[in-house]
Amino acid sequence: MPDPKSILEYTPETTDLAERTLLEVWSSLGDYKKHLVLVGGLTPRYLVNQSKVADNNKHCGTIDVDLGISLAVRTLKTYEGIAEALKKQGFMPGKNEKGNDQKHSFVNAINGHNVIVDFLTLLFNTRGRLIPKCGRWRTV
Repeated sequence: MPDPKSILEYTPETTDLAERTLLEVWSSLGDYKKHLVLVGGLTPRYLVNQSKVADNNKHCGTIDVDLGISLAVRTLKTYEGIAEALKKQGFMPGKNEKGNDQKHSFVNAINGHNVIVDFLTLLFNTRGRLIPKCGRWRTV
């Protein structure tokens, strides 16, 4: 699903669906939760009480769930366990433009909408050192 081009493309319904998806996915991750943190478009809902924000300053919403994955997840086995938990909930690997599986992205059709869960990590160079790009995340 392409990123929205305008704030008007985010709807309360898609944001609520993303939030419900987060809660369902989170509850299924068991011990893997210690390796994950919420990042991306759902985060403002948990940082700022939106009911106390003026209408013109409220968060616009989101269409997906972005989870930052700890650098401590060094083994493919741990990540495969996370992926397996998602597959048990009906999520399938996302596809890129060429139709190939994306290892970092999972999709599930819920209430007629494709809901995406992406796993992101900090950007590294080939020597395993962090590249100092403030706030930049990349896909796993």
